[in-house]
Amino acid sequence: MSDELAVLKSENVELKAKMEEMEMKMLALRYASNSHDLEDAYQRRKVALDNVSPELGTRVKVVHTGSRYNAEDFKDSFGDVTFDPTTNVTDSMMGVIIAKVQHFKKKDTEVFLVQFDNKKSAVFARKGFEVAFWIGCPVKVVNDGCKYSSKDFQAQFPKHTLVDVCRVGQKGIVIDIVPHYKAKNTAVLLVAIDGQPRCVIMNGKGCMPFDTPGIREYALRKEREEKAALEKEQKEGSTENDAGEKRKADEAAENEPETKKAKEEEA
Repeated sequence: MSDELAVLKSENVELKAKMEEMEMKMLALRYASNSHDLEDAYQRRKVALDNVSPELGTRVKVVHTGSRYNAEDFKDSFGDVTFDPTTNVTDSMMGVIIAKVQHFKKKDTEVFLVQFDNKKSAVFARKGFEVAFWIGCPVKVVNDGCKYSSKDFQAQFPKHTLVDVCRVGQKGIVIDIVPHYKAKNTAVLLVAIDGQPRCVIMNGKGCMPFDTPGIREYALRKEREEKAALEKEQKEGSTENDAGEKRKADEAAENEPETKKAKEEEA
């Protein structure tokens, strides 16, 4: 029985790997044919943006500078991680999460040390930034010097055609994100360029994310639908509670004469 279970587990791992491979190919094909699956794009984007504790090495974009903490208050919180703090932080600045710890006072709150591209760092609450990239995220090459050599990553992506040529302005889609095999707190992007099977390995600094065509309108519609569904559910729940309370009141009123009679007999 244990041997059969081991075989089933092995087959399950292989099947999952094949499904992920097919999924990556489908993402590239949809992008190339401009036939975007907006529901899939919406769900992928939502999962990435709702992630409350992104991994170290995740590239992020500042969206709320008011969620920056005073770095001096956390100088002893990050252990042996050294950083050069800055207060000169503006929305849309890009950086990488290099450390994260629990708030020294608020035990249910996590704080993140973000190092910007100028090597300066700031401490943020989670709502102060958004994850910049996710699988299925369209990107544009803005710095071809941030491309890694394909031969260094062939072992990590044996089933993909890796190339070493890309140009500033080319567009593609992220089909995988993995930790750098050597560099600490660094994630690399596997980008299918121009929707083709060939891929380049990029550092996040070399790419700029952009919206899937139509996704903002789709997301607004989904949010309205989800809000309406929640309000309907709450309204129905309130109606059921009111009906339950009314039933209890009616039963109490029906039983009141009998209760009164019983008390009179006892007296």
